[in-house]
Order: sequence, then structure tokens, then C-alpha cells
Amino acid sequence: MMPRIISRAAAKRRGLKRYFTGKPCIHGHTHERIVSSRCCLGCQRAYNSSPKGRARMTRYDRAPKGRERRWKTNHSPKGRDSLWRYHQSPKGREAQRRYDQAPKGQDRIWRRVHSEVGKETRRRYQRSAKYQNYRRGYENAERLNRYLDPKSSDFNMDRAYAIIARRQRGGR
Repeated sequence: MMPRIISRAAAKRRGLKRYFTGKPCIHGHTHERIVSSRCCLGCQRAYNSSPKGRARMTRYDRAPKGRERRWKTNHSPKGRDSLWRYHQSPKGREAQRRYDQAPKGQDRIWRRVHSEVGKETRRRYQRSAKYQNYRRGYENAERLNRYLDPKSSDFNMDRAYAIIARRQRGGR
């Protein structure tokens, strides 16, 4: 369905943000145009999806003005509902899983588990196989460190990891 043809001047008088002439732009798009900049929406979409356009939007989103806009959007009733729907979708769940596996997500999980609120979560985590494997590795590294340097009271996990890795490669 094509939009109704309206001139820029008429759209401006009526307070509209877009207008449609029906004529193609210099790049051949027959899309609506923005009243304030006369830019074709097809050209704008192409620019925003280009690497240069994505970099510009990333810079804007990181600036105070962009952060404020995002905060207002996410905290409005419509924005909260939209975020909730996204986080319930398969795409949102996959993004959350990837975030949780990243170092920043791991740190967030660690703080949640070690807070006063997360006591039950902590107990569940400590019973998990993932935690047991981590704890076993830490204890082995601690034992190895004491064996290598019995006089030292400080525990150097990095040194223990380096020795374990060297042993796994077949070195001494």
C-alpha cells in the first residue's frame, strides 16, 4: 500500500513529520521523506545499516543524550512491556545466555550469588557440578602451590595454573 501523496509544504502546515511525493529520490527509492531534512527513508535505512551509520549510532548511544533517551524509552510503560516481551522471546533468552557466559555476566552472577539476598541461590550453586569442578581445581592448585613453595604463605593461582598447563602439555 502506497502512502497518500502530500507535498512537503502541506505536511509542514499540518504538523506531520513525513511526506510522500511519489517521485523516486536520486538513489531510486520511492519512499516517504522526512519533513525536517527532506531525506528519503530508503536512503536513511541504507545509511543506518551501513558500518559507518552503525558506528555513528553506537557513538550516540554511548553519549549522555543517547543514554538518557534509552533510559526514558526503557522506563516508560510501553518500553517496559516491550523489554519484557523481548526477554521472553527465544532471541532474548539466547542473548541473555551469551551475556551470562561473558566475563561481565560471570561477574554479575558472582555478585548475585554472594549477596545476602542470594543465600538460597548460593546454596544451589555450591551443590552444582560446575562449582564442584571449580572448587576441586582450586584446591588442587593450592596443594600444588604449597608443594612447590612450602615456605610461602601467599597463594599464587596464576603460577599454579601455569604449572598445571605446562604439565598437561607434557612438560615438567
